Amino acid sequence: MEDKIVLADLRKEIEKRRTFAIISHPDAGKTTLTEKFLLYGGAINLAGSVKGRKAAKHAVSDWMEIEKERGISVTSSVLQFNYDGFCINILDTPGHQDFSEDTYRTLMAADSAVMVIDGSKGVEAQTIKLFKVCVMRGIPIFTFINKMDREAMDPFELIDQIENVLGIRTCPVNWPIGSGKNFKGVYDRNTKTISRFIAGDNGHKVEMVEASLGDAGLDDLITKEYHDILVDEIELLDGASDAFDLEKVRAGQLSPVFFGSALTNFGVETFLQHFLDMTTSPLPRTSGGEVVDPFSDEFSAFVFKIQANMNKAHRDRIAFMRICSGKFEAGMEVMHVQGGKKIRLAQPQQMMAQERKHVEEAYAGDIIGVFDPGIFSIGDTLYKGKTPVRFEGIPTFAPEHFARVRQVDTMKRKQFMKGISQIAQEGAIQIFQEFNTGMEEIIVGVVGVLQFEVLQYRLENEYNVEIRMEQLPYEHVRWIDETFKDRGVSNKYTIEFRGGGAKFRYYTMANLLTDKGFIKTPNANDGYSTQNMYSRANLRTNLDIDLTATTKLKLNLLGTLSESRIPGASVNLWDMIYSIPSAAFPVRTEDDSWGGSTTWAGTSNPVAQSQGAAYSKGHSRSLFADLTLSQDLSGLLKGLGANFRLAYDNYSNILEDHSKTYTYAGYATSWTTNGPFYTAISGGESSEMGSGAGIDNWARQFNFAGSVDYNRSFQKWDVYSQFKWDYEYRDSYGLNTTIYRQNVSWYNHVGFSNRYYLDLALVGSASSLLAPGHKWAFSPTISAAWVLSEEKWLKDVSWVNFLKLRASFGVINVDYLPKDGSTTVYDYWDQIYTTTGTQYKFNSSYDSEFGSTIIGRLATANSTHEKAYKYNVGVDAVLFNGLDVTAEGYYQRRKDIWVSSEGKYTDVLGVDAPFENAGIVDSYGVELGLNYTKRLGDVVFNLGGNFAWNKNEIKEQLEEPRLYKNLVQTGNRLGQVYGMVAEGFFKDKEDIANSLPQNFSTVVPGDIKYKDVNGDGIIDANDKTAIGYSTTAPEIYYSFHLGAEWKGIGVDVMFQGTGNYSAVLNTKSMFWPLINNTTLSTHYYENRWTPENQNAKYPRLSSQSNANNYQANTVWLADRSFLKLRNAEVYYRFPEEWMKKTKILGSAKLYVRGTDLFCSDHIDVTDPECYGVATPLNKSVVVGVTIGF
Repeated sequence: MEDKIVLADLRKEIEKRRTFAIISHPDAGKTTLTEKFLLYGGAINLAGSVKGRKAAKHAVSDWMEIEKERGISVTSSVLQFNYDGFCINILDTPGHQDFSEDTYRTLMAADSAVMVIDGSKGVEAQTIKLFKVCVMRGIPIFTFINKMDREAMDPFELIDQIENVLGIRTCPVNWPIGSGKNFKGVYDRNTKTISRFIAGDNGHKVEMVEASLGDAGLDDLITKEYHDILVDEIELLDGASDAFDLEKVRAGQLSPVFFGSALTNFGVETFLQHFLDMTTSPLPRTSGGEVVDPFSDEFSAFVFKIQANMNKAHRDRIAFMRICSGKFEAGMEVMHVQGGKKIRLAQPQQMMAQERKHVEEAYAGDIIGVFDPGIFSIGDTLYKGKTPVRFEGIPTFAPEHFARVRQVDTMKRKQFMKGISQIAQEGAIQIFQEFNTGMEEIIVGVVGVLQFEVLQYRLENEYNVEIRMEQLPYEHVRWIDETFKDRGVSNKYTIEFRGGGAKFRYYTMANLLTDKGFIKTPNANDGYSTQNMYSRANLRTNLDIDLTATTKLKLNLLGTLSESRIPGASVNLWDMIYSIPSAAFPVRTEDDSWGGSTTWAGTSNPVAQSQGAAYSKGHSRSLFADLTLSQDLSGLLKGLGANFRLAYDNYSNILEDHSKTYTYAGYATSWTTNGPFYTAISGGESSEMGSGAGIDNWARQFNFAGSVDYNRSFQKWDVYSQFKWDYEYRDSYGLNTTIYRQNVSWYNHVGFSNRYYLDLALVGSASSLLAPGHKWAFSPTISAAWVLSEEKWLKDVSWVNFLKLRASFGVINVDYLPKDGSTTVYDYWDQIYTTTGTQYKFNSSYDSEFGSTIIGRLATANSTHEKAYKYNVGVDAVLFNGLDVTAEGYYQRRKDIWVSSEGKYTDVLGVDAPFENAGIVDSYGVELGLNYTKRLGDVVFNLGGNFAWNKNEIKEQLEEPRLYKNLVQTGNRLGQVYGMVAEGFFKDKEDIANSLPQNFSTVVPGDIKYKDVNGDGIIDANDKTAIGYSTTAPEIYYSFHLGAEWKGIGVDVMFQGTGNYSAVLNTKSMFWPLINNTTLSTHYYENRWTPENQNAKYPRLSSQSNANNYQANTVWLADRSFLKLRNAEVYYRFPEEWMKKTKILGSAKLYVRGTDLFCSDHIDVTDPECYGVATPLNKSVVVGVTIGF
């Protein structure tokens, strides 16, 4: 019985573990996303702001002494935090390609990967390179397309790029509505809700709106233009994308895709929630062909990283290992397989989000570090138990760059040998000793040239050895040139037809997109091509038929067919090219075999895969159909009518595998003091082409809507009323995927004398997601308008063409569920009980046969819906025969927001506090729009602009009591920056002695001096306060445009700007130098504090980690306001007379368009829209032509 209890506890602990790596190209937003995850590891309040001092700490994990001295990280970071009942280990990989070898080793310790993609740039080089290891291991890959709050690529292009370039199928979980300045939010495909991207909202809690596509209410929510675009894109997406399949996700064959913005925290919580729902506890590993169960009570682990000089005083080494099974206990004796003897694991430590600490126990999935006396190597296996374990090794990388290294002072030969040997054992460098030379001069090989700089720095600072390096011009294979041609061709064709008569009208659109691919040699085989091609065809038909004088029928059909072809089975050539070192092996050996080696198998040869592995094809088929029947019932009652709508969507995917395998050959190289030795190797096998095919995905959806309408005009009165019921049923491949919703609504409109209008809508909504007895909600909306320009006393005013006043009030109920962290709590209304056998600890083993029943989180009583009360007033006008004016003011109170009530209870409660509908957020603002168009002779000009001011305030969030008033976040804006108030830099030691103590770290002259905000006489985290504005969205947004056209020659220019907008300048190397694989920017170096430059912008350069200077503070706070020339276009429209002469063309336009050509801002060096990354936004110039038939 006792053994069963122990095993149950072991399983419970292991099931809580999640270990994943984050990969991306540099500056895609990986670091920002990691920091947001760590924020959720602290206290999250569901009203939209992070609470708890711990969550606001600097989230940089410094392991090595070089990190402590200069902030450079040449290895991946390991961070651990607890969230929503999970123990999460994040492996934050370096984005710089020069440290990709360490990244690859780190990925071997991960169970899944999060791939961050810059929405404005798509799949980039380093992402492709890092993706390969994930594919090799078959781990789940989750995609987060970042920076949607900036101008981004078309989402369909992004999805296509992921599938074609990376070779993995995708399933978008949500879909963006616009991007950049027009980013409205995202549409959740499963819940059919819209998460609105609202100015000033930090994304912790955004406005969620139940949204049936096609409803008129969405026009006001996201504008009619984007509503129409969203309807079309969702229809196309449902037919073109793969359906969600959890088994394929966990097998690494299907990547769920999410859109959002890590910088503004928009979509991060949703992503983290889905990630934890979709991933599993630690994955099993393989030992000698046998699977090692992570839930086994026998301990096993492998070493994936070795780091020297973790402790400067003792010059120690730490071996970092991934626990693969069982439980680790401090001081335990284990078998070291490679060493062939038992050892005791000493000084275990674990990486937390904010600190490194000694640990007594850890479980499968955890990452720990143990003292290494010099016996471990990367890839070593350790185990304890009856069953021997030996995990497969971690491959080393063939170097791509070489340098001759020699010591300056020959008296320090011992330190030089020790340093070189230890750094080589870490896997950071490879040593190649020349014949008949001592260790005073060696040849060093590295994967990236930046590793040379790190080697020199570490030898000089950690081993006190000065060296000289001479880089050597060794040649290597250029995989890109050997695999791909420089250019590919893509074509897009669209043709439209419309016509009909009085009783029959039709519209048909056919669209064909083809991508011819860019494989350099696709026709090396007889009978088939290995080109990576893609094509998609859409056929859309709309029919309007008058069956009788009173019965009308509308039929809409959309069919989509797509076909993709890739070389081989599931490999991706770009991934291989950016993964395989240039010196790994030749394309072909001297006997014309495909090249390979023991380190990198020939199956990783991109040229061989592009020509010798045949091909695979995928087909997707979709049909979207809806039928609307309208019946005029005026025979019963004049103005009466009825409408019925049926819709059905269906999707399926077919996969054909015609791939084959091939043989390869090469050499295995070993190095000794006498030079290299080569051993011929061969591998792989030649097979016939495959012939398998089958359906691997499907989805279907049914919608029904019925309404009765009444529409009449009585003299000066116009009346319209509609009673409607609609129902949705959705089912898809997998389990528990059935969802249904229904709405009952009554809409009324009354107009009098074309001047006075009144609208009233009463909506009842039900969702299968909500608690029994609370599934229905009532949402009334009322609005009124007065057209003043129709009044007699204003009708004769010539310069007033149109003038309308309007006002509205509405209540919106949404079917949100409470969140425990990122996990949606579906049974919040039920009291949950948990049974356990470890509540009483009696004997020496601290176990017991007694069981207990304990209360889980307290059930929520008297729950209600989250609500938004919104008030609008506005005016619309047309003046002076061409000036359009729109002005609007609004106030919105969101209340009954789900929050945890733990902030108002002490631990005396003894159980987890219930969720309550207690959060309140107020928002208010004004918007103004002007547009003027005028013709003067042959010249037509247009100018206009928009101005918006928006503000919000957290009124209630059940925030925990704070020790000082400055720490209270309730009452501040969403997305508010919190940090220290800087008073300058310490001038000298006397200045430090006469100042209050600062508890972050030891300060010296040149460090930041802070204000004692709370007046307690100590400078610490309790002095943080609200500083600046929000970093998520500006309070002020404005734009203006102007254009003119003369005889077909035209110019259009648009400027955009922001105000009351803040930035925290924490960009690595640029503003925070020598941190996370970066060096020192010239900008920082020229503006750093020195004794001679007391009025510097930035603090001193530090050779040690500096917690004092890298707090969030006003030194790093910048004005993010800007004015940009967003678009500028010069064009020529060809005359209609010319088009008529062709008898084919209807119109033609030639244009040159520039984007982001000019920016005026307050941030030096970096762009204010991407200050958190090192690369500014791209400026682009496009030449194009538009032709109409």
